[in-house]
Amino acid sequence: MPTANQPHKIQVVIADDHALFRASIKTILAEQSDFSIVGETGDGTGLCELIRDTKADVLLLDLEMPCIGGHEVLRHLKSSRSAVNTLVLTASENRLDLSLALELGAKGVVPKRASSRSLVEAIRRVEQGEEHVQNSVETGATLRLV
Repeated sequence: MPTANQPHKIQVVIADDHALFRASIKTILAEQSDFSIVGETGDGTGLCELIRDTKADVLLLDLEMPCIGGHEVLRHLKSSRSAVNTLVLTASENRLDLSLALELGAKGVVPKRASSRSLVEAIRRVEQGEEHVQNSVETGATLRLV
């Protein structure tokens, strides 16, 4: 339990099959005093157990991963009633893929080309239970999922 001297840090797990991208995310989040990276993986195998064991607050999830993809991870998290708030990080702008991710329980979507600041803000929002879908202002692409 956080105290006045030790405020709550947002516990983050990163799931992306690109090691360089994971390292970049870790560097960005390490600059924030309210984040703690508690796990990472390059595929969906064992991801749900990692989330459970680390008591993660936020999962940064790539939809396109080997072994077990992001949609399947979301299905499992939904069926197990996981409390983790999932933020999809994706290069895809396929509306059907993104809509399905939101239907399966993702709290938000951020394009991989978004700014560091946008990612940090999105993590904070979804950790609070809010929804977040990155708009076209910074990314040049509109992600309207209605």
